[in-house]
Amino acid sequence: MTYLISARGPLSIKTPTMPPKFNHLIIFLVILLISLTKESLSEEIAIEADATTTIQVDTRYQSHFDAEEEWDDDDDEEEWEDNEEREREDDDDDDDDEEEWDEDDDKDEVEWEDSADDEKAYTARRLWDHLGCTEIFQSERPIHDQSTWSNARQVYKKIVGEESSLLHDSESTGFAVPIEAKQAPGKGRGIFAARDIKKTTLIWNTKQTARFQDGELYREFIFALETGFACDVLQWAYVQDLGDDKEEDNYDDEEYSDLHISVDLDEGCFCNDGEEPNLGCDREAAEEFPGGCKSNYFALRDIEAGEELICSYYSFVRPDGWKEFGL
Repeated sequence: MTYLISARGPLSIKTPTMPPKFNHLIIFLVILLISLTKESLSEEIAIEADATTTIQVDTRYQSHFDAEEEWDDDDDEEEWEDNEEREREDDDDDDDDEEEWDEDDDKDEVEWEDSADDEKAYTARRLWDHLGCTEIFQSERPIHDQSTWSNARQVYKKIVGEESSLLHDSESTGFAVPIEAKQAPGKGRGIFAARDIKKTTLIWNTKQTARFQDGELYREFIFALETGFACDVLQWAYVQDLGDDKEEDNYDDEEYSDLHISVDLDEGCFCNDGEEPNLGCDREAAEEFPGGCKSNYFALRDIEAGEELICSYYSFVRPDGWKEFGL
């Protein structure tokens, strides 16, 4: 009840009151509004939290998630445990696993057990990778002394036995003229004339060249050597046809008559390849020496003292011959 004062005295006026049902409706709407506001704020906070979590995962793990991350529900936890169990089983079977090599890298596509005991599985490329030769050749390789050459020849003779192509003592070299082996700028190792050499002079022959008739003995030889020297041999080795004495221009022939893997176990292996060789086959001069141009290499022009001796690999190497040895 409200009272008003007037000139005539106090007046009484009744203040209108809301129906009870209407009051209840107002209270309900207020509560609903508060509830919706809280829910909206919670969703915004959750979105911000998710965004922060995503950024952290991308920064720390990039391409995969931490194995200790918790999953959101029981189904995901069960799937994660199954994956971990399979990974443990795969780890237990590592000894039986086979590695698959990229077919684009080379033509030696075979699957092999990752075991050094299974030597037959190694191609020349895989021997190189297995020994870590790429890393070894990051540093300058040495000029080997005569004891190193002698030891390598003895290892070769022990492996091939009576099939040895080395019919001479282990201390001599194949050079008929004095040479110097040293580092060649931009090339690695090289050989240089120690005096003037006249055209047609015999410079080097293959009397200290180790030859292999099958790939298995060659692999055995590689594994028997000190790792660094084994990498050197993998770089020097070449396949040569010792059959019919073909002219250089006919070396594109796909017919083979007597292929061998050859490794020059003296300084002859340091002869670098070039477009203008000064060392190679002189057919007229070769007629006077056993083995002809297959075993003897001559000065193709006058060579001055200090000049590097350059070969033409194309004249004697069969690069496609490795497949015949499974290498």
